[in-house]
Amino acid sequence: MKRLVSLILCLSFDGHPFILDTHMSSENGYLEGYSGSTWWHYVTGIGYSGYNLNSDNSKYGVYFDPYDGRVGTFGQHSLELPKWVKLVSERGIVW
Repeated sequence: MKRLVSLILCLSFDGHPFILDTHMSSENGYLEGYSGSTWWHYVTGIGYSGYNLNSDNSKYGVYFDPYDGRVGTFGQHSLELPKWVKLVSERGIVW
């Protein structure tokens, strides 16, 4: 978890875009607009937001999803950092 937080913070603050290679499922969780099936999907990590630096549950990874084939998927979204751990654990982050 700390490594994921460090990578997202470092890449965000350095101004570099990064790719989050996700595996969505009922076990791993889902990004905005996805549900009910297994999905392998790349999204672009574009930043970080949060209001309590002492709590990982108060930090969010901001991403852009280019897929517009499902309602609610396309566009900028954010997701709590602890949820990213399972989503990217198999494939990781590409920068």
